Amino acid sequence: MFWSGGGRGFGHYSYGAWDDGGGSIRIPAAWCGLVGLNPSRGRVSGGPNKQDRSFGLSRDFVLCRIVRDMAAALDTFSGPHPGDPFIIIQPHRTYMEELSQPTGTLKVGVATTGWARPT
Repeated sequence: MFWSGGGRGFGHYSYGAWDDGGGSIRIPAAWCGLVGLNPSRGRVSGGPNKQDRSFGLSRDFVLCRIVRDMAAALDTFSGPHPGDPFIIIQPHRTYMEELSQPTGTLKVGVATTGWARPT
């Protein structure tokens, strides 16, 4: 798996295979400047042998260098296959088309005081 992230980070290929059961895609991706995603159960088929591995906590997917590559990966790999026990309705547009949609106004909050402390 290390080679997948390292090779992807150096630009050797567009996708790198990985699996995620508790952040194993997303955390290394964040540290390496890559894009990692653990798709929801039913978004990407687990196939006949890895459908509900680890009670649905672990899934295989890819690491990508940019968000556009991740959208293309989702367009390629998402969708149900015969026999899938979990199915998520696919969006009306492709993920690549979603990238061109307006995002609206972004609001960022900054906490200037602590919270959850006894008063």
